[in-house]
Amino acid sequence: MRTVAQAVADTDVVFYEAALVSVGASVRDPIRSHTTNTTGTLNILEAAREHDTRVVFASSAAIYGHPMETPIDEAH
Repeated sequence: MRTVAQAVADTDVVFYEAALVSVGASVRDPIRSHTTNTTGTLNILEAAREHDTRVVFASSAAIYGHPMETPIDEAH
């Protein structure tokens, strides 16, 4: 299995979208959520810095809460 540093080594850009976004799952298993979301992000950022690779980070829609109506407008 390749390490994060090996996967990043020959790339110009990493599109980083991996995360556990379920609030319920993070409450049930906070260690797993933290390890995946925080330590995983740190691993990506450190590998990218080491190899001079840019990172594009996409946030989760979970931070906005449940929509009142759909489609969701920009003011939500």
